[in-house]
Amino acid sequence: MLNKFIRIPLALLLFLLLPSLLWSNTRGITQVDLQLPQGERISLYKGSYALVIGASDYQDPAWGDLTSVPQDVTAVKEALEQQGFLVQTVMDPTESILLERINEFIDNYGYEKDNRLLFYYAGHGYTRERNGRKFGYLVPVDAPSPLDNERDFNRTSVKMEQILSWAKQIESKHALFLFDSCFSGSVLQSRAITVPEDITYSTSKPVRQFISAGSANQTVPAVSVFRPLFIRGINGAADLDEDGYVTGVELGMYLQKQVPYYEPGQTPQYGKIRDPYLDEGNFVFQVGVNRPEVRKKKETGVLYVLTEDYVNYALNRRDSLTWVKTGNTTEYVKYEGKISGGVPNGQGTLTLPNGVKYVGEFKDGKSHGQGTFTFPNGSKYEGEYKDGLFNGQGTFTFPDGA
Repeated sequence: MLNKFIRIPLALLLFLLLPSLLWSNTRGITQVDLQLPQGERISLYKGSYALVIGASDYQDPAWGDLTSVPQDVTAVKEALEQQGFLVQTVMDPTESILLERINEFIDNYGYEKDNRLLFYYAGHGYTRERNGRKFGYLVPVDAPSPLDNERDFNRTSVKMEQILSWAKQIESKHALFLFDSCFSGSVLQSRAITVPEDITYSTSKPVRQFISAGSANQTVPAVSVFRPLFIRGINGAADLDEDGYVTGVELGMYLQKQVPYYEPGQTPQYGKIRDPYLDEGNFVFQVGVNRPEVRKKKETGVLYVLTEDYVNYALNRRDSLTWVKTGNTTEYVKYEGKISGGVPNGQGTLTLPNGVKYVGEFKDGKSHGQGTFTFPNGSKYEGEYKDGLFNGQGTFTFPDGA
Protein backbone atom coordinates (compact mmCIF):
# COMPACT_ATOMS: atom_id res chain seq x y z
CA MET A 1 0.00 0.00 0.00
CA LEU A 2 1.06 3.57 -0.58
CA ASN A 3 -0.28 5.17 2.58
CA LYS A 4 2.95 6.96 3.47
CA PHE A 5 2.91 8.74 0.12
CA ILE A 6 -0.76 9.38 -0.49
CA ARG A 7 -2.93 12.30 0.43
CA ILE A 8 -6.20 10.69 0.96
CA PRO A 9 -8.80 13.11 -0.07
CA LEU A 10 -6.76 15.44 -2.09
CA ALA A 11 -8.36 18.77 -2.62
CA LEU A 12 -6.59 20.95 -5.12
CA LEU A 13 -8.13 24.34 -5.51
CA LEU A 14 -6.75 25.77 -8.62
CA PHE A 15 -8.15 28.04 -11.01
CA LEU A 16 -9.41 26.41 -14.11
CA LEU A 17 -12.71 25.47 -15.50
CA LEU A 18 -14.36 23.93 -18.43
CA PRO A 19 -17.44 24.70 -20.36
CA SER A 20 -20.55 22.98 -19.17
CA LEU A 21 -23.80 22.24 -20.93
CA LEU A 22 -25.26 21.86 -17.46
CA TRP A 23 -24.61 25.46 -16.43
CA SER A 24 -27.39 28.01 -16.61
CA ASN A 25 -27.04 30.88 -19.03
CA THR A 26 -26.91 33.55 -16.35
CA ARG A 27 -25.70 32.15 -13.00
CA GLY A 28 -22.23 33.39 -12.06
CA ILE A 29 -22.00 36.09 -14.73
CA THR A 30 -22.81 38.82 -12.20
CA GLN A 31 -20.07 41.44 -12.07
CA VAL A 32 -18.06 41.55 -8.85
CA ASP A 33 -16.95 44.94 -7.56
CA LEU A 34 -14.35 45.75 -4.92
CA GLN A 35 -14.29 48.79 -2.64
CA LEU A 36 -10.78 49.99 -1.89
CA PRO A 37 -9.85 51.55 1.47
CA GLN A 38 -9.87 55.00 -0.13
CA GLY A 39 -13.56 54.55 -1.00
CA GLU A 40 -13.00 53.88 -4.68
CA ARG A 41 -14.95 50.98 -6.24
CA ILE A 42 -13.45 48.99 -9.08
CA SER A 43 -14.90 46.30 -11.30
CA LEU A 44 -13.04 43.15 -10.27
CA TYR A 45 -14.59 40.23 -12.17
CA LYS A 46 -17.03 39.87 -15.06
CA GLY A 47 -17.20 36.05 -14.84
CA SER A 48 -16.47 33.46 -12.14
CA TYR A 49 -15.79 29.84 -13.09
CA ALA A 50 -14.80 26.69 -11.21
CA LEU A 51 -13.88 23.16 -12.16
CA VAL A 52 -14.37 20.60 -9.37
CA ILE A 53 -12.81 17.20 -10.03
CA GLY A 54 -13.05 14.17 -7.77
CA ALA A 55 -10.97 10.99 -8.11
CA SER A 56 -12.42 8.31 -5.85
CA ASP A 57 -12.65 4.94 -7.62
CA TYR A 58 -9.05 3.92 -8.45
CA GLN A 59 -8.26 1.07 -10.83
CA ASP A 60 -5.06 0.03 -9.05
CA PRO A 61 -5.98 -1.32 -5.57
CA ALA A 62 -2.62 -0.11 -4.25
CA TRP A 63 -4.01 3.42 -4.13
CA GLY A 64 -7.19 2.59 -2.26
CA ASP A 65 -10.59 4.13 -2.96
CA LEU A 66 -11.46 7.47 -1.37
CA THR A 67 -15.05 7.23 -0.18
CA SER A 68 -15.22 10.79 1.20
CA VAL A 69 -14.26 12.48 -2.08
CA PRO A 70 -17.79 12.62 -3.57
CA GLN A 71 -19.00 14.45 -0.46
CA ASP A 72 -16.05 16.84 -0.71
CA VAL A 73 -16.90 17.61 -4.32
CA THR A 74 -20.57 18.23 -3.54
CA ALA A 75 -19.83 20.47 -0.57
CA VAL A 76 -17.26 22.58 -2.42
CA LYS A 77 -19.54 22.89 -5.46
CA GLU A 78 -22.38 24.22 -3.30
CA ALA A 79 -20.12 26.66 -1.47
CA LEU A 80 -18.69 28.05 -4.70
CA GLU A 81 -22.13 28.41 -6.26
CA GLN A 82 -23.07 30.53 -3.25
CA GLN A 83 -20.10 32.71 -4.15
CA GLY A 84 -21.46 33.19 -7.67
CA PHE A 85 -19.28 30.69 -9.54
CA LEU A 86 -20.44 28.58 -12.45
CA VAL A 87 -19.37 25.12 -11.34
CA GLN A 88 -18.84 21.94 -13.38
CA THR A 89 -18.07 18.66 -11.63
CA VAL A 90 -16.17 15.71 -13.09
CA MET A 91 -15.85 12.42 -11.21
CA ASP A 92 -13.19 9.72 -11.57
CA PRO A 93 -11.29 11.05 -14.61
CA THR A 94 -8.56 9.06 -16.31
CA GLU A 95 -5.37 10.90 -17.25
CA SER A 96 -6.64 11.62 -20.78
CA ILE A 97 -10.00 12.93 -19.59
CA LEU A 98 -8.37 15.09 -16.92
CA LEU A 99 -6.05 16.72 -19.46
CA GLU A 100 -8.87 17.08 -21.98
CA ARG A 101 -11.18 18.85 -19.53
CA ILE A 102 -8.53 21.24 -18.24
CA ASN A 103 -7.32 22.17 -21.71
CA GLU A 104 -10.92 22.63 -22.86
CA PHE A 105 -11.49 24.94 -19.94
CA ILE A 106 -8.43 27.02 -20.80
CA ASP A 107 -9.56 27.36 -24.40
CA ASN A 108 -13.03 28.54 -23.44
CA TYR A 109 -12.51 30.63 -20.30
CA GLY A 110 -8.82 31.18 -19.77
CA TYR A 111 -8.37 34.03 -22.23
CA GLU A 112 -10.98 36.44 -20.84
CA LYS A 113 -9.00 39.03 -18.92
CA ASP A 114 -11.60 39.87 -16.26
CA ASN A 115 -12.52 36.31 -15.27
CA ARG A 116 -11.61 34.62 -12.01
CA LEU A 117 -10.93 30.91 -12.38
CA LEU A 118 -10.75 28.22 -9.74
CA PHE A 119 -10.03 24.50 -9.93
CA TYR A 120 -10.68 21.93 -7.19
CA TYR A 121 -9.23 18.44 -7.35
CA ALA A 122 -10.03 15.77 -4.76
CA GLY A 123 -8.14 12.50 -5.03
CA HIS A 124 -4.76 10.91 -4.44
CA GLY A 125 -1.46 12.74 -4.71
CA TYR A 126 2.12 11.57 -4.68
CA THR A 127 5.52 13.03 -3.86
CA ARG A 128 8.90 11.69 -4.88
CA GLU A 129 12.41 13.05 -4.52
CA ARG A 130 14.99 13.26 -7.29
CA ASN A 131 18.42 14.88 -7.02
CA GLY A 132 17.54 16.47 -3.70
CA ARG A 133 14.29 18.06 -4.96
CA LYS A 134 10.69 17.01 -4.25
CA PHE A 135 8.20 16.68 -7.10
CA GLY A 136 4.44 16.53 -6.71
CA TYR A 137 1.91 14.67 -8.87
CA LEU A 138 -1.85 14.48 -9.28
CA VAL A 139 -2.96 10.86 -9.56
CA PRO A 140 -5.81 10.14 -12.04
CA VAL A 141 -7.83 6.98 -11.46
CA ASP A 142 -5.96 4.97 -14.15
CA ALA A 143 -2.46 5.69 -12.78
CA PRO A 144 -0.64 2.59 -11.47
CA SER A 145 1.42 2.40 -8.30
CA PRO A 146 4.78 4.14 -8.82
CA LEU A 147 6.33 1.45 -6.63
CA ASP A 148 5.20 -1.29 -9.01
CA ASN A 149 5.34 0.48 -12.38
CA GLU A 150 7.27 3.74 -12.28
CA ARG A 151 7.35 4.16 -16.07
CA ASP A 152 3.57 3.98 -16.50
CA PHE A 153 3.01 6.14 -13.42
CA ASN A 154 5.16 8.88 -14.98
CA ARG A 155 3.21 8.55 -18.19
CA THR A 156 -0.28 8.75 -16.63
CA SER A 157 0.21 11.16 -13.68
CA VAL A 158 -0.02 14.95 -13.91
CA LYS A 159 3.18 16.70 -12.84
CA MET A 160 3.36 20.00 -10.98
CA GLU A 161 5.37 21.45 -13.87
CA GLN A 162 2.27 20.98 -16.04
CA ILE A 163 0.13 22.86 -13.52
CA LEU A 164 2.61 25.75 -13.48
CA SER A 165 2.55 25.74 -17.28
CA TRP A 166 -1.24 26.04 -17.26
CA ALA A 167 -0.97 28.87 -14.72
CA LYS A 168 1.22 30.87 -17.08
CA GLN A 169 -0.84 29.97 -20.14
CA ILE A 170 -4.02 31.42 -18.65
CA GLU A 171 -4.61 35.10 -19.44
CA SER A 172 -7.50 35.63 -17.03
CA LYS A 173 -6.70 38.07 -14.28
CA HIS A 174 -6.97 35.87 -11.18
CA ALA A 175 -6.44 32.14 -10.73
CA LEU A 176 -6.43 30.18 -7.47
CA PHE A 177 -5.05 26.66 -6.89
CA LEU A 178 -5.67 24.74 -3.66
CA PHE A 179 -4.22 21.31 -2.95
CA ASP A 180 -5.43 19.07 -0.12
CA SER A 181 -2.92 16.27 -0.55
CA CYS A 182 0.30 14.72 0.65
CA PHE A 183 2.15 15.92 -2.42
CA SER A 184 0.88 19.47 -2.06
CA GLY A 185 3.70 20.82 0.09
CA SER A 186 6.16 20.13 -2.71
CA VAL A 187 4.22 22.62 -4.80
CA LEU A 188 5.20 25.43 -2.46
CA GLN A 189 8.84 24.32 -2.50
CA SER A 190 8.97 24.93 -6.22
CA ARG A 191 11.41 27.62 -7.33
CA ALA A 192 8.50 29.08 -9.26
CA ILE A 193 6.51 29.93 -6.10
CA THR A 194 7.14 32.74 -3.64
CA VAL A 195 5.38 33.44 -0.33
CA PRO A 196 3.91 36.97 -0.09
CA GLU A 197 4.88 39.07 2.90
CA ASP A 198 1.61 40.84 3.52
CA ILE A 199 -1.99 41.35 2.49
CA THR A 200 -2.36 44.00 -0.21
CA TYR A 201 -5.21 45.67 -2.03
CA SER A 202 -3.59 45.41 -5.45
CA THR A 203 -6.42 43.06 -6.38
CA SER A 204 -6.93 44.52 -9.83
CA LYS A 205 -3.56 43.14 -10.97
CA PRO A 206 -2.97 39.60 -12.26
CA VAL A 207 -2.06 36.77 -9.90
CA ARG A 208 -1.63 32.99 -9.73
CA GLN A 209 -1.99 31.77 -6.14
CA PHE A 210 -1.49 28.37 -4.53
CA ILE A 211 -2.61 26.91 -1.21
CA SER A 212 -1.63 23.45 0.00
CA ALA A 213 -3.05 21.37 2.84
CA GLY A 214 0.37 20.59 4.31
CA SER A 215 4.11 20.59 3.80
CA ALA A 216 5.87 18.12 1.52
CA ASN A 217 6.56 15.51 4.19
CA GLN A 218 3.18 15.57 5.92
CA THR A 219 0.48 12.94 5.43
CA VAL A 220 -3.04 14.32 5.08
CA PRO A 221 -5.84 12.24 6.70
CA ALA A 222 -8.47 10.28 4.79
CA VAL A 223 -11.28 12.55 6.00
CA SER A 224 -10.32 16.06 5.02
CA VAL A 225 -10.41 18.91 7.53
CA PHE A 226 -9.08 21.18 4.80
CA ARG A 227 -12.35 21.15 2.84
CA PRO A 228 -14.74 22.30 5.63
CA LEU A 229 -12.27 24.96 6.77
CA PHE A 230 -11.88 26.19 3.18
CA ILE A 231 -15.66 26.59 2.95
CA ARG A 232 -15.80 28.30 6.35
CA GLY A 233 -12.98 30.58 5.27
CA ILE A 234 -14.51 31.82 2.00
CA ASN A 235 -17.82 32.34 3.79
CA GLY A 236 -16.19 34.95 6.03
CA ALA A 237 -14.04 33.33 8.71
CA ALA A 238 -10.90 34.15 6.70
CA ASP A 239 -11.79 37.83 6.43
CA LEU A 240 -8.89 38.70 8.72
CA ASP A 241 -9.05 42.47 8.28
CA GLU A 242 -12.88 42.39 8.35
CA ASP A 243 -13.39 44.54 5.28
CA GLY A 244 -16.06 42.35 3.72
CA TYR A 245 -13.70 40.45 1.39
CA VAL A 246 -11.53 37.32 1.71
CA THR A 247 -8.34 37.50 -0.35
CA GLY A 248 -6.22 34.58 -1.44
CA VAL A 249 -3.53 35.59 1.04
CA GLU A 250 -6.04 35.88 3.90
CA LEU A 251 -7.41 32.45 3.02
CA GLY A 252 -3.91 30.98 3.10
CA MET A 253 -3.14 32.61 6.44
CA TYR A 254 -6.45 31.43 7.92
CA LEU A 255 -5.97 27.82 6.79
CA GLN A 256 -2.36 27.82 8.01
CA LYS A 257 -3.59 28.74 11.49
CA GLN A 258 -6.82 26.73 11.69
CA VAL A 259 -5.99 23.36 10.09
CA PRO A 260 -3.36 22.40 12.74
CA TYR A 261 -5.97 23.06 15.45
CA TYR A 262 -8.07 20.19 14.10
CA GLU A 263 -5.27 18.07 12.64
CA PRO A 264 -1.95 18.45 14.52
CA GLY A 265 1.03 17.84 12.29
CA GLN A 266 -0.70 19.22 9.21
CA THR A 267 0.38 22.77 8.33
CA PRO A 268 -0.97 24.40 5.15
CA GLN A 269 1.36 26.47 2.99
CA TYR A 270 0.50 29.30 0.61
CA GLY A 271 2.21 31.42 -2.01
CA LYS A 272 2.17 33.09 -5.42
CA ILE A 273 3.83 32.17 -8.67
CA ARG A 274 7.26 33.75 -8.93
CA ASP A 275 6.60 35.89 -11.97
CA PRO A 276 6.72 39.72 -12.02
CA TYR A 277 3.68 39.80 -14.30
CA LEU A 278 1.57 37.37 -12.23
CA ASP A 279 2.32 38.01 -8.54
CA GLU A 280 1.00 41.48 -7.68
CA GLY A 281 -2.70 40.78 -7.39
CA ASN A 282 -4.92 38.94 -4.92
CA PHE A 283 -7.75 36.50 -5.61
CA VAL A 284 -10.92 37.80 -3.93
CA PHE A 285 -14.08 36.25 -2.48
CA GLN A 286 -16.91 38.47 -1.27
CA VAL A 287 -18.26 37.93 2.23
CA GLY A 288 -22.05 37.88 2.21
CA VAL A 289 -22.25 37.98 -1.58
CA ASN A 290 -25.96 38.77 -1.45
CA ARG A 291 -25.28 41.98 0.49
CA PRO A 292 -23.84 44.95 -1.44
CA GLU A 293 -22.60 46.78 1.65
CA VAL A 294 -19.17 46.28 3.17
CA ARG A 295 -19.12 45.25 6.82
CA LYS A 296 -17.87 47.68 9.41
CA LYS A 297 -14.43 46.86 10.71
CA LYS A 298 -14.17 45.65 14.30
CA GLU A 299 -11.87 47.47 16.65
CA THR A 300 -9.47 45.81 19.07
CA GLY A 301 -9.67 46.73 22.73
CA VAL A 302 -10.32 45.76 26.36
CA LEU A 303 -13.69 45.33 28.08
CA TYR A 304 -14.80 44.23 31.54
CA VAL A 305 -17.86 42.59 33.09
CA LEU A 306 -18.52 42.00 36.81
CA THR A 307 -17.49 38.47 37.76
CA GLU A 308 -20.73 37.90 39.69
CA ASP A 309 -22.81 38.84 36.65
CA TYR A 310 -20.71 36.62 34.41
CA VAL A 311 -21.08 33.59 36.71
CA ASN A 312 -24.83 34.17 37.10
CA TYR A 313 -25.13 34.43 33.34
CA ALA A 314 -23.34 31.12 32.84
CA LEU A 315 -25.45 29.35 35.48
CA ASN A 316 -28.83 30.87 34.73
CA ARG A 317 -28.57 31.42 30.97
CA ARG A 318 -29.28 35.13 31.26
CA ASP A 319 -29.81 36.84 27.93
CA SER A 320 -27.04 39.43 28.08
CA LEU A 321 -24.11 40.88 29.96
CA THR A 322 -23.24 44.53 30.55
CA TRP A 323 -19.72 45.20 29.28
CA VAL A 324 -17.81 48.27 30.46
CA LYS A 325 -14.48 49.86 29.52
CA THR A 326 -13.02 50.07 33.02
CA GLY A 327 -12.57 47.49 35.74
CA ASN A 328 -10.08 45.68 37.93
CA THR A 329 -8.77 42.11 37.89
CA THR A 330 -10.15 41.24 41.34
CA GLU A 331 -13.85 41.98 40.69
CA TYR A 332 -14.16 41.89 36.93
CA VAL A 333 -13.73 39.43 34.12
CA LYS A 334 -11.33 40.97 31.59
CA TYR A 335 -11.73 40.64 27.83
CA GLU A 336 -9.03 41.51 25.29
CA GLY A 337 -9.70 41.22 21.58
CA LYS A 338 -12.06 42.23 18.79
CA ILE A 339 -14.97 44.50 19.69
CA SER A 340 -18.04 45.52 17.71
CA GLY A 341 -21.11 47.33 19.00
CA GLY A 342 -19.49 47.75 22.40
CA VAL A 343 -19.28 44.01 23.08
CA PRO A 344 -16.83 41.20 22.25
CA ASN A 345 -17.17 40.15 18.62
CA GLY A 346 -14.49 38.07 16.94
CA GLN A 347 -11.32 36.51 18.31
CA GLY A 348 -10.40 37.33 21.91
CA THR A 349 -9.22 36.26 25.36
CA LEU A 350 -11.37 36.22 28.51
CA THR A 351 -9.62 36.06 31.92
CA LEU A 352 -11.43 35.49 35.23
CA PRO A 353 -10.01 36.61 38.61
CA ASN A 354 -9.63 32.96 39.68
CA GLY A 355 -7.29 32.24 36.77
CA VAL A 356 -9.76 30.58 34.42
CA LYS A 357 -9.09 31.70 30.84
CA TYR A 358 -11.01 31.37 27.58
CA VAL A 359 -9.31 31.94 24.23
CA GLY A 360 -11.48 31.75 21.16
CA GLU A 361 -14.35 33.22 19.20
CA PHE A 362 -17.08 35.57 20.44
CA LYS A 363 -20.37 36.71 18.99
CA ASP A 364 -22.52 39.52 20.41
CA GLY A 365 -20.65 39.45 23.72
CA LYS A 366 -20.74 35.68 24.22
CA SER A 367 -18.31 32.84 23.57
CA HIS A 368 -19.55 31.43 20.29
CA GLY A 369 -17.61 29.19 17.93
CA GLN A 370 -14.30 27.44 18.51
CA GLY A 371 -12.39 28.09 21.71
CA THR A 372 -10.46 26.72 24.67
CA PHE A 373 -11.14 27.11 28.40
CA THR A 374 -8.03 26.57 30.56
CA PHE A 375 -8.35 26.05 34.34
CA PRO A 376 -5.76 26.79 37.06
CA ASN A 377 -5.26 23.07 37.80
CA GLY A 378 -4.17 22.45 34.20
CA SER A 379 -7.46 21.03 32.95
CA LYS A 380 -8.82 22.41 29.70
CA TYR A 381 -11.83 22.16 27.43
CA GLU A 382 -11.36 22.56 23.70
CA GLY A 383 -14.33 22.65 21.41
CA GLU A 384 -17.44 24.43 20.33
CA TYR A 385 -19.47 27.07 22.17
CA LYS A 386 -22.88 28.51 21.44
CA ASP A 387 -24.37 31.60 23.04
CA GLY A 388 -21.79 31.54 25.82
CA LEU A 389 -22.24 27.90 26.81
CA PHE A 390 -20.61 24.55 26.04
CA ASN A 391 -22.20 23.13 22.91
CA GLY A 392 -21.27 19.52 23.66
CA GLN A 393 -18.84 19.32 20.75
CA GLY A 394 -15.46 19.29 22.45
CA THR A 395 -12.84 17.50 24.52
CA PHE A 396 -11.89 17.78 28.20
CA THR A 397 -8.24 17.16 29.08
CA PHE A 398 -7.23 16.65 32.71
CA PRO A 399 -3.85 17.53 34.31
CA ASP A 400 -2.65 13.93 33.99
CA GLY A 401 -3.36 14.05 30.26
CA ALA A 402 -6.40 11.77 30.44
